[in-house]
Parts: sequence; C-alpha cells; structure tokens
Amino acid sequence: EGYFMNYRIHNKNILKKIKAHIKGLNTTQKFKNINYIAIHIRELHGTNKNKVSNSIDNLNIDYYSKCINKILQEKSYSKIRNAIVFSDTWKEPESSKLVPKIKDLLRNIGIEYINGDYEINTSLDIINIFSFAKCCIISNSTLSWWGAYLSDGKVFSPVMNLWEPNLKVPDNWEQIYANEITPKTHHNKLRFETL
Repeated sequence: EGYFMNYRIHNKNILKKIKAHIKGLNTTQKFKNINYIAIHIRELHGTNKNKVSNSIDNLNIDYYSKCINKILQEKSYSKIRNAIVFSDTWKEPESSKLVPKIKDLLRNIGIEYINGDYEINTSLDIINIFSFAKCCIISNSTLSWWGAYLSDGKVFSPVMNLWEPNLKVPDNWEQIYANEITPKTHHNKLRFETL
C-alpha cells in the first residue's frame, strides 16, 4: 500500500544506508550514553481527533506489562533503568488511558519514565531514538514498526496479524499476545475469521 513494510522486498545495501542515515541524525545526543527501552503507544488511530475513541480497541496495559517482564527476565538487560515513551496523544496527554498506567508500571520496577514527545521535533527523531534503543516495545503502528526495524535492539511487537494485517513482522521480533481475540480496529481488516 505504499508504506513499504514488507521487509522481504528490501535491498540489504539500501537498508544499511537508511540505517546509517537515521543513526547519523543528531537527535539523541543526551541519550547516547544511557541504556533505554523505547516504547510507542498508539491510541488515536483512525479517530482524526485528539481524544481516544471507545469504539476502537487499543493495545492494553497487559501487552506492555508482558513486554517489560520479558525484558526484566533477561540478564543482559538488567542494567536498563530508563524508558523513553512516545504517544500519539501528545497534543492532549490527559486524554491517554495508557500513559498513566505505563508510568506506574515503570515506577514500580525502578525504571525512569522519560517523555519522548518532549524530546523530538519530527517523526524521524522518534525513529532515531528507537534505532539506539536496547529494546523496543512497539505498537500497531507503521511509525514504531520503522523505528524497531532500523534498530539493532531486541524488538517486542503485538501479534500484528490481529491489529495490522499488512505489517510484516521479521522473524527475530518477539510477538506478544495479550489475550486479544478480535480487536475492533479503525480499518476493520481481519486476517483471521472467528470460529
């Protein structure tokens, strides 16, 4: 559909050039020397508003909690003490249902919440910050898909076929199932039929 998220068709040499360009941006100077998790929250998809819609399902706190618990179980990530969080509710953060829950979740395990939306000016800045993350927790979003795809870190994603059937998930990503069955999406596309 023009979004180019089928990683199977990408030329590896061109992908290396894109990665080098993204990593060369001067966005994250203050984060270059810290280990962090990059987290993306998407709650406004398909609403064309700044308010979260009750008629469209979103990833829930269980998804983010499961991802963070998987990170905590791996010794190689035990020194991560920061999480840079991006949300599409940045214009009206008080409308977010997930941000307060994620703040609490991070605080309870001793990881500092950093509001990534205050640190960036463009979507490329978000992708740049994701590219340096030790771990990426993405949402059902093309923006966070690209951020994770251009990262060398461990990637956790939702079971994308349930949320965005057109987004292809690389084999080395870990898809996390958080008890969704047939989420109501903004585009009404389903990969699976209910039996």
